[in-house]
Amino acid sequence: MNRRQDVIDAAVALLQEGGPDALTTVAVASRLGVTQSAIYRHVHNVDELATLASRQVVAAMQARLRTAILGADMTWGRVGMVRKFADLIVDMVQTDSKSFEIIDRWRYADGALGAGIRDMLDVGSEFCASIIESEWRKRFGHTKPLTPTLRTIQQTHSSLIQDDVIRLARLVSDGGYPGGNKAIARMLELRMLAGYMAYSSDLNRRLDLPAVIN
Repeated sequence: MNRRQDVIDAAVALLQEGGPDALTTVAVASRLGVTQSAIYRHVHNVDELATLASRQVVAAMQARLRTAILGADMTWGRVGMVRKFADLIVDMVQTDSKSFEIIDRWRYADGALGAGIRDMLDVGSEFCASIIESEWRKRFGHTKPLTPTLRTIQQTHSSLIQDDVIRLARLVSDGGYPGGNKAIARMLELRMLAGYMAYSSDLNRRLDLPAVIN
């Protein structure tokens, strides 16, 4: 038995059930039926434990989202697909609100904890960038590789889209928004469409392709 992994797994379960406030070494020890001092044989402190556990929580959430996006029924570019994606995200937040709370609470934390969350968000942003680039290429027929400068610009647009998703996820987690989750999904749909249009317009102007936004 890997006792260090047992400690991390217990921390992951606490985070998924109760969010950041639920994770303490006392709670982990209680869950495993050991003393608090036993936890410190496997991790240096609660910050290290939070870093390790939060990465697993966010990675699991990203894997579920990636699977849904790449599913056979998610044909990008089809009418209504962006709304379907927005509904999917809202549903995920509703059922997995604690994972989004971890991102929202700890993404700007100091040290390894915040860096770990930001690293995971960078992975998600790169995946988002690959999707919008694919759709942009199909729509405008650009086949040449993007320069490093354009790659940086693309990543910036992708990160901004991801930030919108996180902010709107917070509305779902908080509850009580006028119009409920349907209204939030509609806003998210419009924000994602606006982000894609801004990205396409930016690249097209730099590459002398047809104007998207005049």
